[in-house]
Amino acid sequence: MQDAGALRKRRKRNLTKVDGLGIKQYTRDNDQFNIHNLFETYSENDDTFMIKISNYSGGVRRTQDIESSAGDIASVLELRNETAPERPVLLSSSVLFRLKCILRLGICTFCFPWTWNEKTNQIEKWGQRPQQVWKIVYIFFLVITCGITVFQFYSFFERVQVDEDGGYRPVFQNSFAILKCLFTLSLNSCLIFHREQIRIYINTLLNSNRVLVEKYVVNLTEYKERGGALLNISVWTNMIQVGIYVCNFLATPNAPWYLYSYIYTEDNPWYWLLPGAFQEFVMGGQLIAIFLLIGWINVAHCISVEFWLQEAHKNYDSTWTTEELRDSVKSMETYRSLQLLNIIFNHSMAPLGIPVAKFVNWTAIVPCFYVLLRSMNSKFMDEFPGVLTYPLSVIDCVTHAYGMLQISSEMQGMSESYLTSWSATGNFDLRRVLVSCPTLKIGVAGFYKISVSTTVTFFRSIIEYTVNCIVTFK
Repeated sequence: MQDAGALRKRRKRNLTKVDGLGIKQYTRDNDQFNIHNLFETYSENDDTFMIKISNYSGGVRRTQDIESSAGDIASVLELRNETAPERPVLLSSSVLFRLKCILRLGICTFCFPWTWNEKTNQIEKWGQRPQQVWKIVYIFFLVITCGITVFQFYSFFERVQVDEDGGYRPVFQNSFAILKCLFTLSLNSCLIFHREQIRIYINTLLNSNRVLVEKYVVNLTEYKERGGALLNISVWTNMIQVGIYVCNFLATPNAPWYLYSYIYTEDNPWYWLLPGAFQEFVMGGQLIAIFLLIGWINVAHCISVEFWLQEAHKNYDSTWTTEELRDSVKSMETYRSLQLLNIIFNHSMAPLGIPVAKFVNWTAIVPCFYVLLRSMNSKFMDEFPGVLTYPLSVIDCVTHAYGMLQISSEMQGMSESYLTSWSATGNFDLRRVLVSCPTLKIGVAGFYKISVSTTVTFFRSIIEYTVNCIVTFK
């Protein structure tokens, strides 16, 4: 019933997620809502249309009443002009900088035929000729990755053996080499089927935030985004991984999981390693770029939806947005807009993006954590810097998974809290709208929605399987 938007009693604990909710006695006179005013349109000959136009000045909308004092209007416009250059799309410059770094890495590794427009904060496609060249190069490296994956499976059982102490550390190292190729192919499949949908969604998210910021935002200087585990840790540790992949190949080109072990000897000149190092850079860069883009989109979506839901709570006392956003009509319009945005997100990310990201996180943590624990001896220095792949991979996947799952479950709780705050109404039209408002959730390939239990189950299974591997295999 909650998924369908019914007005059944929701968990009261969700209201504690929002501070500053005023407690006001219910009065029918203050509970006014006209369902015909939702997303109403005006003709240019209508007087109300001219009033709406008069509420715009210099591209900044005046959300106060026309009869307000000039001093109050000037103060609001001054605050808006101060914050507009800093957060025109709600997300801070640091969050957008991380997106630009991910796009640059993807461009350098032939992942994204896109460019970032600094003026419009939009992702634009390349021209027709550059896209044709890019497509040839992309397919070329994709075929090479497929060939390396076949080699990894073909030679896995030949090269796998226990170490001198009878431990299974080499087995897990070789299995992770296969998984890295599978990760690259599975993440590339997300782009093959949903590349354009992902680009369109990012632009739609930024445009939606821009419209809502122009309408309702007063001051965002003290606002701080959530999702720090992914934005502040996972992004940079994953970027470092690309360099470690290349350094690991250059330091140990004769390792059994490299194809170069069959053709390279120490008598060969150093430049023989350049093609292999470039291939490692492209394959590792594609893995990291797509992996981080999925995480960034998920976090940016939840940050935006959660912020507007929090600000649109009934009787919410906020200095970041105007009181117009807490009006019943405007609040319902905002929720409907966020509902459409969430549908677009699930259409572009839920079929492959979110499931593949969970698959990569889960399957990478277990072997990497096992190898990390079995490397707490002289082997750590003997295999340096390549051995850094394993501790960094654990940090990457833990922070990436936690950043995605935790904020996705919080967005669901904020949606339930929003509907709860408006459900105590006797207005029939408002109740009709609330009944049709579903709880906003992140889907996973149509199988289930991400909730708090999803996060708990995910990390509990990782701990259980990791402990079982450590206990079972020496």
